[in-house]
Amino acid sequence: MESKIPGSTDLKILYNFTYRLSGNIEVAKSLTEKAFLSCVNKSSDEVTLLKWAWEKFLLTSNKALYPKQDGEENILFLLEPELRCAVILRDIIGYSYEQIGKVLNKSKQEVAVVISLGRQEIREKVS
Repeated sequence: MESKIPGSTDLKILYNFTYRLSGNIEVAKSLTEKAFLSCVNKSSDEVTLLKWAWEKFLLTSNKALYPKQDGEENILFLLEPELRCAVILRDIIGYSYEQIGKVLNKSKQEVAVVISLGRQEIREKVS
C-alpha cells in the first residue's frame, strides 16, 4: 500500500468515519484534524489514519455524545463501539476485511465475526 500525506478524499472518508462513530460534529472535526496533523510530518495511508482515529475515539468515547433521536441511522449508536466501527468500515465505507483488521488489530476471521455480530444486533433492533 502506498504511503502518502492524506488528500481531500482521505479526509472526507476520515471525517465520515469519525462522525458515524461519535454522532457528534465537534468530536468528528477534532478527531479528523488531530489525525491529519499527526501525520503531516509522517507518511500515512488512509487505513493508518482510520486506525489512529479509532484508537483516539476509544480513549474519548462517551455515551453522552451519541444522538438521542429516534431513527434507523441512530441504531448504530446502540452498538458497542467495536461492532459499530466494523459495520461502518464494511457496510458504509466499503473496506475489506483485511483493511478493517488493520484498524481493529484483528484477523480476517475475527473481523468477520465482529461484522456478523454487528449486523445481527442491527437486525434485532430494527425488528
